[in-house]
Amino acid sequence: MKVLGWGRATRWTIFGTKYSTRFIYSGTPENWKKLLATLDSDSAFNDYLLPFFAATGVVNTGSVKNYFGVNTKYLENYEFKDARPGKRDILNLLRALYDTDSSTKSKMNLPDKFSEGTSNIPLHYDSGFNGLAAFIAKYQHLLIQYKSGVDIKDEDDNVIEKESGVALQYEDTKALATQGTRWSDPQVGNPRVAKAMIENAFATAIAATKLAINLEGETGPNKNSDQNKALYMVENSAMIIKSALDSYGNLVAVTNKNISSIFNEVWGLIPLPDIFPAPVEKRAKNLLSEKILDRFKVGGEFKDIGSLKECYKQQYRDILDALAKMNDLEFEANAALSSSFNSRLGN
Repeated sequence: MKVLGWGRATRWTIFGTKYSTRFIYSGTPENWKKLLATLDSDSAFNDYLLPFFAATGVVNTGSVKNYFGVNTKYLENYEFKDARPGKRDILNLLRALYDTDSSTKSKMNLPDKFSEGTSNIPLHYDSGFNGLAAFIAKYQHLLIQYKSGVDIKDEDDNVIEKESGVALQYEDTKALATQGTRWSDPQVGNPRVAKAMIENAFATAIAATKLAINLEGETGPNKNSDQNKALYMVENSAMIIKSALDSYGNLVAVTNKNISSIFNEVWGLIPLPDIFPAPVEKRAKNLLSEKILDRFKVGGEFKDIGSLKECYKQQYRDILDALAKMNDLEFEANAALSSSFNSRLGN
């Protein structure tokens, strides 16, 4: 991999302030994929990825909260050896994150589990995942365009690379949402990476729909090709929304199931006095179970994934109809776009 620049990281510890050098790397998708398979600790994740996110301007390079909630500097004084990361560098990392260039299952391994945290205090070490979410929120559309056959141009207006228009793979996209969800995210109902994937994808689907509608009145030779690219963008966007919702929904379901198991175990350890007959104890357990589990269930607005999917489908239909009416068009592709979005999003 190539070093674009370097900087100094400042990290607060109970033994005092520590400093370390961090490098800003760039590489091919294959380079990044090999690295992503090894970043299962907070320190490694922050050392190799956070500087790149900072260099692309998506994270605050000034401070992160320390153990006591007080701001302390963590990245400063970046110098760029050759240049800041450009669109090609950004696209290469995106292709690795979504594992677009391989028929094998993604091997990405990020510090998503409690046991993989260098420190299990989210306020301090979540800066890396905040950076990943911000990076996806700002740049994911480039990957959707690339996979949908849209030319991606660099800063000098030269075409970088393009696909012929292919679908993103569900399992690989889901792997990013899964690995990008911290152990603590369900507890606070804030799947920041999954939300970034969903929000950028939905916005990209709307932009592609607008493009398709604008093309409706065109007669040029590229009309059909451009409409197909717009359709691919809608489909790939919907695939990302589905995979992110499914991944987080599975995690929420497992976490809530574990809560139920813990409740049942604890209930068995605390027997009621003998004066309570078995039917009364059973009713008491059921009543407390409902009240306690409802209170402690995690997931926030993401508890009911099925309803969320229907909500996105309805929102997309409403926006599609509104855009068509605004353009005063009998929009031929309306049904096709709506059908593609709905089928990719699934149930």
